[in-house]
Amino acid sequence: MRLTATLIGLLSAAPTLLAAPGDSHRTLTDVLADEASLRDVTFADADHGWAVGDHGAILRTTDGGDRWRRLESPTHDRLDGVCFLNANRGWAVGGAVRPYTHESRGVVLGTTDGGRTWETLSSGQLPRLRCVHFFDAARGVAAGDGTAQHPSGIFTTDDGGRHWRPLPGGEPRQWLAGDFTQDRLGELAGAVAGLRGESARVAGRKVKPSLNAGDLRGGYAVAMRDAARGWLVGDGGLVRVTEDGGQAWSDPPADPPEALNDSYDWRAAAVRGDRVWIAGSPGALVLASEDGGATWSTANTGVTTPITAMTFIDDRVGWAVGEMGIVLTTRNGGRTWRTQRGGGRRAALAVLVATIDQLPTELLASVSAAEGHRTVVHAPLTPESAETAGPLSCRLADASTLVGADATRVGWSLPLTATDATLPAGLLRERLDRLTDGRSHELLVAEVQKLLAAYRPDVIAIPAGEDGPSILLAEAATEALERPLVVQHGWAGLERHPTPRLVAYRADDGSPLGAEESRLSTGDFAPLLGATPSQWRRGARGLLSADYHAAPAAHRWRTLAGRAAAGGGSDNLLAGAVTARGGDARRPAAMAGVNRLDQLRRVAGKRRNLERLLDQAQGDPAWAGQVVNLTGGLDAEAGAELLGQLAEGYRQAGRYELAANTLYLLARRYPDAPLADAALLWLVRYYASGERAHVDSRSAGVDARPNETLANMPSGANPALRLAPREVTGTLSSEERLDRAAALIDFLEQARPGLYADPATRFLQATTQRARGFGGDADKAALVLSKQSIAKPWRRAAEAERWLAKPEGLPPAKPIANCRFTPRRPLLDGRLDDATWSQATPIRLATADDPEPTASVRVAHDEAFLYVAIEAESATPETVDPKTARPRDADLADHDRVRLRIDTDRDYTTAFELTIDARGWTHDALWRDVNWKPTWYVAADTDESHWRVEAAIPLAELADPEQLARAAWAVSLERLRPGEAPAAWPAGAERADSPDAFGLLLFD
Repeated sequence: MRLTATLIGLLSAAPTLLAAPGDSHRTLTDVLADEASLRDVTFADADHGWAVGDHGAILRTTDGGDRWRRLESPTHDRLDGVCFLNANRGWAVGGAVRPYTHESRGVVLGTTDGGRTWETLSSGQLPRLRCVHFFDAARGVAAGDGTAQHPSGIFTTDDGGRHWRPLPGGEPRQWLAGDFTQDRLGELAGAVAGLRGESARVAGRKVKPSLNAGDLRGGYAVAMRDAARGWLVGDGGLVRVTEDGGQAWSDPPADPPEALNDSYDWRAAAVRGDRVWIAGSPGALVLASEDGGATWSTANTGVTTPITAMTFIDDRVGWAVGEMGIVLTTRNGGRTWRTQRGGGRRAALAVLVATIDQLPTELLASVSAAEGHRTVVHAPLTPESAETAGPLSCRLADASTLVGADATRVGWSLPLTATDATLPAGLLRERLDRLTDGRSHELLVAEVQKLLAAYRPDVIAIPAGEDGPSILLAEAATEALERPLVVQHGWAGLERHPTPRLVAYRADDGSPLGAEESRLSTGDFAPLLGATPSQWRRGARGLLSADYHAAPAAHRWRTLAGRAAAGGGSDNLLAGAVTARGGDARRPAAMAGVNRLDQLRRVAGKRRNLERLLDQAQGDPAWAGQVVNLTGGLDAEAGAELLGQLAEGYRQAGRYELAANTLYLLARRYPDAPLADAALLWLVRYYASGERAHVDSRSAGVDARPNETLANMPSGANPALRLAPREVTGTLSSEERLDRAAALIDFLEQARPGLYADPATRFLQATTQRARGFGGDADKAALVLSKQSIAKPWRRAAEAERWLAKPEGLPPAKPIANCRFTPRRPLLDGRLDDATWSQATPIRLATADDPEPTASVRVAHDEAFLYVAIEAESATPETVDPKTARPRDADLADHDRVRLRIDTDRDYTTAFELTIDARGWTHDALWRDVNWKPTWYVAADTDESHWRVEAAIPLAELADPEQLARAAWAVSLERLRPGEAPAAWPAGAERADSPDAFGLLLFD
């Protein structure tokens, strides 16, 4: 396809659009920040107070909260913590997750004039921070995300927040809450808490995990009375006390009313001496004790939306803040509360998701941002481990906020394993019932009812998926709406809003609309957004996935329960709901930049047309020479997105060098765009991949397509990011690829230390060093990783590398299998009666819950082939018809199959993937590239109880046979049966891309 000069000229002439000076009206950014959910509050005295929250919002009062004014903020990231020493000196901390790389990045702000002006003290050098405390103008402490670079997630400063030192710590944890003080010697003391029962004590420069274990409930607020005594509150009515600084947590002297456990998730706590105040979701009441928890009382607040933070300046005067910008105050020790700001607000729309990738970002951009409907997003099913649940919940919250949602809830009582999301509804319900004593459905219904009580939405939207989690969610939502809302203890005033309408949404497939179905185009220009919903803040999609995905052309939905939208077919999800602008469920109107509207519309149209052209001409090399002109006049995010789309088209077409050149250009031209870091990581993986290099070198002689050189860049681009061009045309040699990988890793170490510290990047570095002949450096890297505080799967992989380099003592924790030499080739007939298989030790595949294997795999090799034999039990094995032609790369999703992944260079990033089903049909890919077409041979057979397969894969398709002696490959085996839990070797990995999903295959 050829580009027209007209289109290039229009794009090149498109102006760079900036906010017009002197605009006095409230923009969408202003409205979102004005009503942002508040996350923390502090008062220096009875008059001067500050609150911080989403969208970088900072509020200030100088009259005890009667009037609150939003201050100018240097960040749009969410702020979670605020601390003031006096009416002038203060700090605020927060941060966000970076799209695509999902790197946690923090921000620290400081002020010396009471908040009238703020200075960014630290940005991007720390991970996201959620709480902060300063003891004086110089000494302070903050806590937040633990990362590979800073595992403890806790930092101290001695210069007022300009520089921070991490405390040493164990495995990375995400701390949602913390409180700090000093012991009698002036040493740091405090406690931190996170999801899934994670908590730790801080003493001096030591972080000691708490002794409590096994509680699924997350801790959302910590309030320390002194260095020893404190309170921890959280999910499911969690209330705990400590007498040893957080080393152990126990029940208070008297339990709060038991009815609250099923009704409330606590999110806020404040303590003064023996007095403690607790609040949360719903925000209907404050739980209080005046005697250290020996007796309890409750006070109604008059609001329903969740309370997220509290503070008291004495035993009588205090404030509470919460979602949708509410502020409450008490002047009698919490016996009564008065609304100062945001009272009566609720959600017009509640979106329930089973997995975070189901979030309809473009639909929310239209309904929540452009139309102003207040929205809450709820994920009642979350991963069972804290190290997975924490990052996922943060990504979901950031993505939802980015496209206009006001609040995000995450469930705790129904934990999922890595494979649960793939289970059908029946099996998933059985598993969740085992974890909850048969209460999984009731717990899920209760989650929806708590949502109704707290937010009182007009419409509930659920994903229209056929997967198990989506089906269970739909069943629970339907039943929750059919039941009357039982008024729980303290739910006075929470009688249900008129029964919401229940709708099911999904990405549009272009088919005609059915009865009571509606559709919203994601490509129609929205004046308030200044773009189309699919273009506006597309980084939200990058928070849900590590890969670039184009937005769907439209979203569609249908009514499941309740009154359908009048007339049907409306593109307004809230059609028929009474939601006036500035009302209880809808934000006030924002003003679009009228003087810029035509410009914005033209640029959006040009961008949309170009996206369509790229979509229609994926893989066309004619675009490569026009990339600079194509992105002319577009902002960094838009230009990077278009280059990302172009690179994805090349990747899907199998033109990897063009994809690499395009991503290299993206990283240099738009170094600060969200996609730039993802592009750098992809380039490292591509150039470091031994599998990719082997396949490309084999295809170089038969691929007649010309190979383009590195894309040219105008002068002035980032000078630190440069790769040497090839000396001759043609496919890069292995040495050139490795040199580029090494150069990119060096760049990450200098310019992106957070990305470099990730153990996945460090493993790529070790792989590159080993392939370049620097075995000593690779062994040293493995030694360092095995001793560092990184996630256990990567540490186990590093320990395995050390053992492979020097196989002494006990073998590593990683499972090991042997691939022995066979002097005689097996006959491929699917019967497994050759001597080769009787001499091979079976590798048994099992599920995480049941160690009894359901299938076994044997492997062997000779000078030319890798041989694989599969034997799988099956009550209803499929018939094998030798006369039926087997297609190349068949869709095997509906068939019983075994997937073999082979990582020849042990980088745990790129791998060959060979799948065989019970019929002997196959599918092959390399790093998700289905354009890889290896030649291999398969035979299948079956009887009344088993199916069997034999396969022979030429070694030359996978690696250099001359280098196979004493080789070690990382290998993953997985049996996938429709409607059943996967069985694997190794079993029990947290994720399919985890190093724990691979064992070692040793060649003799």
